[in-house]
Amino acid sequence: AEMLAILGTAPYGGADLSEVHRIGRELQARVGDDDAWFRAWAAGGDRLRERARAAEDGGHRMTAASTYLRACAQYQHAEHFRHPKDAAALEVFQRSLLILNTNLIVTVRSWFPTLIKAALKSK
Repeated sequence: AEMLAILGTAPYGGADLSEVHRIGRELQARVGDDDAWFRAWAAGGDRLRERARAAEDGGHRMTAASTYLRACAQYQHAEHFRHPKDAAALEVFQRSLLILNTNLIVTVRSWFPTLIKAALKSK
């Protein structure tokens, strides 16, 4: 059921089907193993965070922003099933918030010049 909820975020930028499928394949033989779930989704978030940084470093801000958003979501999927909440869960949740903040900064930097130009043209 949780995988369907994750897939349901795809139209809004929260997931990429191929990324979810990759993690789903990793977890296929581990149904009910919350620790495996935590590790797989946290590792997925790490992969996406690095991919987003590379995109940002390459000047591809919108790609970076969307990838940061998916990284945030994967970290939160990891933390969601971690019970009881421990230091590892808290660290991954904090990582998700940092990445969400990075997503917002990159998004604003990408769109702000366009918004300013549009505002100046409308005067």
